[in-house]
Amino acid sequence: MTEQPIPASPVEADLEFMKALQDKGPQKPPRSQWRDVWDQFRKHKGALFGGGFLIFITLAVIFGPYLWDIDAKKLDIRNKNWRPIYTLLWDGDAKAGWSHPFGTDQLGRDILAQMLFGGRVSMAVGWMAMALALIIGTAVGGLFQADGLLAHAFHRSHSQPADPAAGAFGGNTLRATAALAIWA
Repeated sequence: MTEQPIPASPVEADLEFMKALQDKGPQKPPRSQWRDVWDQFRKHKGALFGGGFLIFITLAVIFGPYLWDIDAKKLDIRNKNWRPIYTLLWDGDAKAGWSHPFGTDQLGRDILAQMLFGGRVSMAVGWMAMALALIIGTAVGGLFQADGLLAHAFHRSHSQPADPAAGAFGGNTLRATAALAIWA
């Protein structure tokens, strides 16, 4: 058993204590927050399925019109009211085929082509709304964080009742509703 020397002064005792607290070996680099989020995302089966489905739909509406060359607006009366291909499983006499796997409507327009075209519009609206909300939210959040005056004005406007603002626009219900929506 080895005896440790007794420090001569309180300062030396503090130095010994600080040396004992220091790390002895090399440290691993700290984990990033992105890595933690990715690890949690990978463990969640619903999130993986939803993310995969979002990627599938996005790729389908981007590349689908190049792979499926039938025009979504083309009328083809001779091929109207085709059933989806899966209806052949229980109805062998159904008017269905691989030329229109999702079927056609009452005017002969291909439903798969319409879904790809409509999906393109819907995804563009969704992605643009998300990007716009991200840009505006980041800008407003930065202003609220940096400028207490803007936060004070926001809280002040929301502490006042909205009825006088709505009444200022007259008896028009649409104007009063718009005023209330802007006020809120």
